[in-house]
Amino acid sequence: MIHQPARYFYLFETEPDMVETVFNLFKDSKQNVWLNPDGNTMQLYVLDSLDPIIVKPLVSRAPLIKTGTTMLPTLEKILVDAWTEKKIFNFIQGEELVNIFDFAFAHYALSYSRLIGYARRRGTDQEIDQFVRKTVQPQNRTFLND
Repeated sequence: MIHQPARYFYLFETEPDMVETVFNLFKDSKQNVWLNPDGNTMQLYVLDSLDPIIVKPLVSRAPLIKTGTTMLPTLEKILVDAWTEKKIFNFIQGEELVNIFDFAFAHYALSYSRLIGYARRRGTDQEIDQFVRKTVQPQNRTFLND
């Protein structure tokens, strides 16, 4: 990112049938937790609060990597979610999103098939494919045919 956000939040995704249970666990431990907030709630409350935790359902077959006992999102998942979840990631839209995609393709070994496969499950595969082809610098699009 070129412009760094002034506030941060934690995004905790879990299996859909566990969302409320996880939310209540955080809430019972006095955490600043939000259950799948909408765009207005994000703007008015979540982003202005201290160390907020957002709990939302994990999309099926989301690309994750295991590190120790923790599952973390792949870069492909992060990029697709930033594109798709505009209500949560509204502060990285427009030119900032172009910068993020371009930097990611230039500096990391992305799996384009994983990116588009996950985007397909999110219903945004054609949009993201067109966005990448139009905005990511051609010299950075070396993984389009993997």
